[in-house]
Amino acid sequence: MRNIPSPNPDRPFLPAIDIDTRVGVCPYHTRTQTPEQLVAILDQYDIASAVTYRSEARLRPDQFNAVMKRDANNSGGRLRYCCILDPGLGARSLPGEGDLRARLLCERPVAVRVEARSAFVPFTPFFFEHICRVLNELRLPLLILADELDSYDQLREMAQAFPDMPLVLLHGAMCRTRALEPLLRKLPNFYADFGVMLSMDFLEDLSRAGVGMRQIMIGSGLPAFVPAGSLAVATYANVPLEERQAILAGTWERLESEIRYDNL
Repeated sequence: MRNIPSPNPDRPFLPAIDIDTRVGVCPYHTRTQTPEQLVAILDQYDIASAVTYRSEARLRPDQFNAVMKRDANNSGGRLRYCCILDPGLGARSLPGEGDLRARLLCERPVAVRVEARSAFVPFTPFFFEHICRVLNELRLPLLILADELDSYDQLREMAQAFPDMPLVLLHGAMCRTRALEPLLRKLPNFYADFGVMLSMDFLEDLSRAGVGMRQIMIGSGLPAFVPAGSLAVATYANVPLEERQAILAGTWERLESEIRYDNL
């Protein structure tokens, strides 16, 4: 991971990985149309690298997942390839031949992103088994926005059905900490970002209780949102340094290292 020097030497700086960013021209927010534009914004916030998907892949996943892989490969490690899998297309969401497992082994994304409500498919094991069974085998992280859920109980059901698949909730922390705390405490394969939860109290309460601090990460939602608030909370929260390091980068690095592309 590239450690970008802080533009302000007087400010405490810890390397960060943003797990929720996108590039592309649709549906709006044109300030990250290109990978170079996204990297320029990452530099403004001292973010070392970002898990990134291509917005056009929501419409043409096979074509634009390939574009995102190319962009990530050409980014010098700044962008990490996240693909979108359409629950209706399954393996055909990715270029190449063979079943989903074969295509993922060829593509080697660091994460998979799915839509449920937007695709008119309930986020349950019954409807996502064909995708999650493979992700569970590969220990490949699955990312889903909170807005794609009908109920937070779907997270419990999915995490329990696929215990080796890291399940990562994006943008679900605002005013929902009472639901997040038991999910973090009871489900070791459940993770969440806190890009829209600007409260140090939640992190400090988790730290004091010994719950979930290795399951929280930074996810900004760039370009629709910015990472300033969550970075500040993670940097200055009154929790041990090793927990702040885990939130900012360490937990995601661990999840990537546990993907089973080479250890099947």
